[in-house]
Amino acid sequence: MGNSSPKLKGKLTNARHIPIGGSVNPTPQVISDNETAMNNNENNVDIDREMSLLAKNQLSYNAYVQQVNHEIKMMRTAIEGRG
Repeated sequence: MGNSSPKLKGKLTNARHIPIGGSVNPTPQVISDNETAMNNNENNVDIDREMSLLAKNQLSYNAYVQQVNHEIKMMRTAIEGRG
């Protein structure tokens, strides 16, 4: 267990992959986002943008669910032979 050489080494197929089994010493970095405005509570989340994205996502979800339900209904009608 005290052996420093890894028993398993992962193969990197892309330069952005995280190496497995190697001795990687990452250096921590603090990244500050200075592009957005800070609120009084030190939160830079734009609630209007987030709510519009949520609404867009909900509309897409509802459309997909309606489409799937319609296709299931059509298959059920075809299987049962009702018109």
